[in-house]
Amino acid sequence: MIRTVLALASVLLVCHANAHNPVAKNLHRLDTNHDRVLSLTEALTARQARFALLDSDGSKTLTLEEVSNKIASRMGAAKPDDINHGVLNRIHKRFSRVDSNHDRVITPDEWNGVVTGLFARFDRNGDQVITRAEIRETRQSRRESR
Repeated sequence: MIRTVLALASVLLVCHANAHNPVAKNLHRLDTNHDRVLSLTEALTARQARFALLDSDGSKTLTLEEVSNKIASRMGAAKPDDINHGVLNRIHKRFSRVDSNHDRVITPDEWNGVVTGLFARFDRNGDQVITRAEIRETRQSRRESR
């Protein structure tokens, strides 16, 4: 996700925070049954919990304001304007990537879609779990394709 600033800034926009390998970094934390693999269910459960924490008004959608306010409070800032401009730009870009229909709100489906897409990229054999070996293979493959 993953703390995640995703993590939010591991798991908003949270799996994007560690662009090099968010899955490997968060595997141990997200592996709730401790079987040393990450199931899609475990990944989505963690993602949904993060969504609930960010959804401060309980609307079942996330706004850029909610996300920005949460990150600002985690950074010890009174409001988003008090944090670094570069951080605000990254938050906005990540928010826009997740908001696939560009309606300025993130729905649970859009939110979970990030993990589902990321999971599919790492789950090389399609068995609905990600192993450390699959993480290594995916990383190696990405390095070779650059």
